[in-house]
Formats: sequence, structure tokens, C-alpha cells
Amino acid sequence: MKKITLEYLGKFVFERANLIKQKEEIEQKLMVIEDKTNNKKTTKEEKELDGLIENFLKLEEIDKIYLYRLINKIEIDKDKNVYIYFNFSKLNSINENLNEFIKIEEIINEKGKNLKVV
Repeated sequence: MKKITLEYLGKFVFERANLIKQKEEIEQKLMVIEDKTNNKKTTKEEKELDGLIENFLKLEEIDKIYLYRLINKIEIDKDKNVYIYFNFSKLNSINENLNEFIKIEEIINEKGKNLKVV
């Protein structure tokens, strides 16, 4: 059986510390690369979305092709609530905030009815 000398143990501790430091540096570099990649994807998606919406708004009639590119799926539940899932994450926030949009619209409509025209 071999004895572990203090010198050997010291080298082991030193090597372990270096490997931990290298691991942390690699993890940080990986995070930076992932952030850059995600930003490029988001920018590309935003540009594509902006172009699609701009072209969509110019149309006089809705084209199936644009609907397929914008909408991923439409669901209707048993209470006849309609849920639209878009192909772009920014548009999906519409579904998440739909109840707030409806409440705001109702408030605006109510205030409009209560206004007296002079």
C-alpha cells in the first residue's frame, strides 16, 4: 500500500483548484455565447415578425399564407373561449393579457356611453 505524502497531496489540491477555476471560466464563456446566440435568434425573429406584420397590414384581403405563418394553432374550449397561439413569442403575449385588454375596452366603452355631447 502506497503512502500519500504531503507533497503529493499538495499537488493534488493545487491541480484540483486549477481544474475548478478552468471549469468556472468555461461555464462563464458558455453563458456569454448562449446569450449572444439567443439575442441573434430574437433579433432575427423580431425582424421576420415586423416584416410579416407590415405586409399583413398592407393586404386588403387576408391571405392563407400569412395566417399560416402567423398562427400556430387555434383552440376553442367547452365554454367557447377562443385561444390563438402564434408562431412568434411576442404575439403570444396577447393571449396572456387578453382579459386585461377586454377589461380596458369595456371601461372605455362605458365611459364613452356616460359622456354627454354638448
